[in-house]
Amino acid sequence: MRLSLAVARSLRSYFTPGPAGSRMPPRVIDLRNTEDTRDVVHLAVQALAEGCIVAFPTETVYVLAAGGLQEKAVLRLRQMAGIDAKMPLTLAVKSADDSLD
Repeated sequence: MRLSLAVARSLRSYFTPGPAGSRMPPRVIDLRNTEDTRDVVHLAVQALAEGCIVAFPTETVYVLAAGGLQEKAVLRLRQMAGIDAKMPLTLAVKSADDSLD
């Protein structure tokens, strides 16, 4: 599975801010060329924790994700997806206990 070139191109103008305001290009990871897919999951989790936006495929569409506790990342996600601040977002949590944090 690989983030499609079309999606990568459409996200090109939304590079993730790096250190000291610099910009870093999107990173595309091909799961077919990965020895252990858990490594890819760890990279995505790390990126979310650092405030980056992560795109990943589902069965029907690509999804953009941001760390729910990263206010700047959520605002950037809304901007990228064209979602008005009045519209709700889906929040995925590991367990019901985690949702209380």
